[in-house]
Amino acid sequence: MADTTLNILQQIETVIQQQKKKDEELRKKEEELKKKEDELNKREKALNDLNDSLNKRQREIIIREDELDKLKKELESKSKELDSRDKELQLQMKKLNELTEENNKLNQSLKEKNQKIENEFKQLERLIKDFRGHVSYIIEGKEIAPEEEMMPCPRCGTMISKDAIVCYNCGFELGQK
Repeated sequence: MADTTLNILQQIETVIQQQKKKDEELRKKEEELKKKEDELNKREKALNDLNDSLNKRQREIIIREDELDKLKKELESKSKELDSRDKELQLQMKKLNELTEENNKLNQSLKEKNQKIENEFKQLERLIKDFRGHVSYIIEGKEIAPEEEMMPCPRCGTMISKDAIVCYNCGFELGQK
């Protein structure tokens, strides 16, 4: 019986030794599992951080897209405003061209009238010169003109011949009245 007891004790010892080995292997596997779990936790945290970063970037992209939409609308509005101003400017340019053309016509007409006035002034100067010559001739006593019918100038009141075209004192054209 002692052999059997020894044999049983040896078997128990073997089972205990096997159980210790299994416990040691289990402890090592638990440590490996713990390391793997820590590694997974680190990776999960990194993934969460990346996901947070991605979400933040997506929000930034949405904000920038909104800003771009606002800028696009503003640009379209400014473009319409510029088109409107361009049309207004074209109308003003057309009016300016019309006014310039009218001004050119008026200038031409003014030049023609100035030329006519210059010609009439030259004619008037000749008449005055002739008249002065005639008056000085009469004053010097060389010739006495027959008495003419006289009338006052409508502008200055100087007595002038009823046949006079222009007042020799103020230059008023009698045809004007």
